Amino acid sequence: MGETTTVAEKAFSYEGLFDAQELFHLIDTYLSSVHFDYAESINREVVKPDGRYIEIDLGPDRIVTDYVKYKLDIKITMQKLKDVEVKRDGAKVKLNEGKVRVAMAAHYVTDYAGTWETKNPVYYFIRTVVQKFFLKPVTAQYEKELKEITDGLIHELKAFFNLGKF
Repeated sequence: MGETTTVAEKAFSYEGLFDAQELFHLIDTYLSSVHFDYAESINREVVKPDGRYIEIDLGPDRIVTDYVKYKLDIKITMQKLKDVEVKRDGAKVKLNEGKVRVAMAAHYVTDYAGTWETKNPVYYFIRTVVQKFFLKPVTAQYEKELKEITDGLIHELKAFFNLGKF
């Protein structure tokens, strides 16, 4: 049902203090600003003696045309997550402490509705030829735009964790 092309795969880790609620708000705000529909497939939390373990899989997507759709796979894993209170500017602030890993893969899907595959084999052949020889500049533009969106989200997340230098 369509052909998926992976454009980018990125990941990073962080250990220290952060605000988990603010992290999810940042992701949601960024995805809304680039017109992605928010989708959460897994949200699992396990409480252990050394802290909470949280695993969240997001699968936001955006329909670009009748033929192309962008899809992001974002996996956020938090380990040894504990709630702590920190004094900031004389006021107590509730934060989280633990390890965070964010992994992201960006894809674009052509013929996501399967309209060219399900009719008959001749249509499938025509779609393959047109896509390979005539739509190459267009798909290169889709790849570039999706890579910019992915890099922008990674940049925002690294800025949130103050990892800009790494």
